[in-house]
Amino acid sequence: MNFTICIPTLNEELNINKCLNSIKWAKKIIILDSGSTDNTKKLVKKFTNTQFKKCPKDFDYVDKLNYFIKICKTEWILILDADYVVSKELSNEIRNLNFKNIEKKSIFGFKAKIYNKIFNQIISENIYPSKIFLFKKNKVRFIKYGHAEKIIFNKKVLLLKNNIYHENIKDIKKIKDWKNNQKKYSLKDAHRILKESFFNLRIQDKFRRLTPANILIAFIYFFFIKKIFFYGEAGFFYLYQRMYYEIVLSINIIKLKFFKSIK
Repeated sequence: MNFTICIPTLNEELNINKCLNSIKWAKKIIILDSGSTDNTKKLVKKFTNTQFKKCPKDFDYVDKLNYFIKICKTEWILILDADYVVSKELSNEIRNLNFKNIEKKSIFGFKAKIYNKIFNQIISENIYPSKIFLFKKNKVRFIKYGHAEKIIFNKKVLLLKNNIYHENIKDIKKIKDWKNNQKKYSLKDAHRILKESFFNLRIQDKFRRLTPANILIAFIYFFFIKKIFFYGEAGFFYLYQRMYYEIVLSINIIKLKFFKSIK
């Protein structure tokens, strides 16, 4: 296994244990932390295959990803968020990869499906975007895309058969912090959506440009098409999260569009 696992963190004491427990098999894991004030470091130190590194507090998520690429000594990198849990099946699939044979086929990256897991309920719907999470480092760079990241990668990518679970306990137990983050994220996304050419926007962002149509469309999509209510409490909680974000995003788009500023 000639790769290093990299995990960016900031106050992830509620998530980091389950993430690291799912990758105990890894030889080397680098945790890049931007100033956690909780027990993240203490919990990480319990795992002998981890290396805890500090980075400047002003590093955002994209800064951390590009820094990983710079400091990592192995040719291949596997990047996980602290709220990801790698399934046993995906772990086995990754461990059986033969990188020499893979590169001969001109494959330099791998994607995996990501399913939300809320209240121990797996929402097995394709509503969380799959990610290129394992790649050869000299083929990749990241740029900022609203509140998120966009990977610049023009090589052949293979979708692995098994999946990652996105299970953010912090978002549930610290809902006030989650709401504050959504407000920050939605403002960055509002600026991006209004700045980018309408024809270059993703389909969901085109609807968001036509706000408040996006709110109704999001509800119809998740409730009637994805039938999120079949997942009970977990499904309704997810729907609440999605609708909260869409509403806050719409408010920010309207303010920027008609008032040119946000207080």
